[in-house]
Amino acid sequence: MIIESEIILNVVHVFREATEMQREEEISYRRAIFVNVFQIVLVIAYCMTTFLLSIASESNANDLSAQMARVPWTDPLMGTTNKIESFFEAMDVLDFNLTSQMYVFYMGFVMMSMLLIQILAATAIHPRLGVLVNTLSKGLDGLSHFAVLFGLVFVLFSVVSYWMFGSDYDEL
Repeated sequence: MIIESEIILNVVHVFREATEMQREEEISYRRAIFVNVFQIVLVIAYCMTTFLLSIASESNANDLSAQMARVPWTDPLMGTTNKIESFFEAMDVLDFNLTSQMYVFYMGFVMMSMLLIQILAATAIHPRLGVLVNTLSKGLDGLSHFAVLFGLVFVLFSVVSYWMFGSDYDEL
């Protein structure tokens, strides 16, 4: 009787573990699908945005240069504040164009970083490359602390060198 109850408990325990593993695999599978769909959407958005910006860039540059050329700097009848306001309206358009290009650049950086991480994860399957990837993943904690410390020391040395030698060089 005791042996049968232990067998039943073991079977229930194994069934629970199998169910738990199946749930984890399903969550992992869903996460992988979400990441892949997110990457596809990001690539499509990046391609569309860069395409639209490249189409509009020439006309935006022409419109901006025409708007800046229309500022009546030599007109004595127009007040200085109106001239400055029309000039800064053109500068606002330029700022908007540059900001949108910066966001596209950041979106490309995020996309390429995600692809790099995915490629590194895919190389873990290969037996010899997997050793390198597993070594990097196990040493990531120590490497991150080293990177923070190295970055701090590098920035501090840069600030000190600029402080000491910056006045000697005009290009700094």
